[in-house]
Amino acid sequence: MENCCKTCVHFITHYVLTGEKYIPIDLGHCIFPRIKPRDALTKACSHFSQSEKTDTETNT
Repeated sequence: MENCCKTCVHFITHYVLTGEKYIPIDLGHCIFPRIKPRDALTKACSHFSQSEKTDTETNT
């Protein structure tokens, strides 16, 4: 898989509440160099830095 926002250390995943549980959605925001909305699968920008977290740990 190519680099995308979801795998970047600067990407913060958004969650929705379903019943009593929060689940991650494919939307979020980037916090570097400024806050901007992003889709999780958007192609990574020049500020991309690989997150060390696995897919199940990403931004939880």
